[in-house]
Amino acid sequence: VSFGTAVVNVACFGQSTGSITINASGGTAPYTFSLNGGVFQPSNIFSGLSAGTYSLAVRDANNCPNATGTVSITQPTVLSFTHTKLD
Repeated sequence: VSFGTAVVNVACFGQSTGSITINASGGTAPYTFSLNGGVFQPSNIFSGLSAGTYSLAVRDANNCPNATGTVSITQPTVLSFTHTKLD
């Protein structure tokens, strides 16, 4: 089994709007997917994620050895401003 990912980064600093979609191939479908060592699930989409590095695993219908990898979600820098008082 092998896989690729599509990542949506966090829209604004500090939010949890990121997502990872895993696209698997090879082995025997259907596939199941795990994020950060969690329970394997049939959905290949993980959403509501904050910025960080995530561990991914995919296994096929025969429970062949998992394909694993990591992916990072980024976020923009914090918005800041400078106020200048005019006299």
